[in-house]
Amino acid sequence: EGNIQTRRRRTFKLLDNLCSVFSDEVVQTAIPIIQAKLTITNESLTATAIDSQYNQELSLEENVSLIKESGAMIVGALACGSIAALASLVQFMPQLQTFLHDPLPETRAASCWAMASYVDWLVEEMKKEDDATAQIGCENLRHLITCLLGAMSDTNPNVQWAACTAMERAVKGATHILLGHSGTALLPHIT
Repeated sequence: EGNIQTRRRRTFKLLDNLCSVFSDEVVQTAIPIIQAKLTITNESLTATAIDSQYNQELSLEENVSLIKESGAMIVGALACGSIAALASLVQFMPQLQTFLHDPLPETRAASCWAMASYVDWLVEEMKKEDDATAQIGCENLRHLITCLLGAMSDTNPNVQWAACTAMERAVKGATHILLGHSGTALLPHIT
C-alpha cells in the first residue's frame, strides 16, 4: 500500500513538472485520457477491461472510483504545473464537483485537491475587464467554496483534511474577493 501511494505521488509530481515545462503539449495530450477517466462507468469498465486494467480484489464500483480518482489527480497535477493549462482543464470542474459524492473517500479527497488548483485561475478570471468573464469567475469561485465547505463535513477524516487544505488555498488565493462575497457563499453552511 505504501509503495503504491509513493509511486502515485511521484507520478503526479512528474506530471506537474512536465506541465511546468511543456504546458500546452502535455495538456492537449492528457485531455482525452482525463475525459475517459472522469466519465468511466461500471458498464464501460466491464465492457472494455482486461485483467490488467483493474484490481481483481476490489469490487467493480471501487475500481471505477479509483479510475475517477486518478483522473482527478491528473487534472490537479496538470493545473498545479501551469496556470495557462487551467483554461483547457476548467471543463472538468463539474465532474470534479460530482466526485465529492463518490462512495470512495480517496476519490472525494482527490477531487478536493484538484478543485483547489483552480483558485488562482478563477481569481485571474475575476480580475479581467470583461464584466461577463469576471462574473462567471466570481460565480465559479463561490460554487467551488460552497462545494469545499460541504466536503469539510464529510464523514471521512481524509476527505475533511483535503477539503480544509483546499479551502486554505482558496482563502489564501482569493482573500480580497472572499471578503466581499463571504456572506452569500458561507452563510448557508454556518447556519
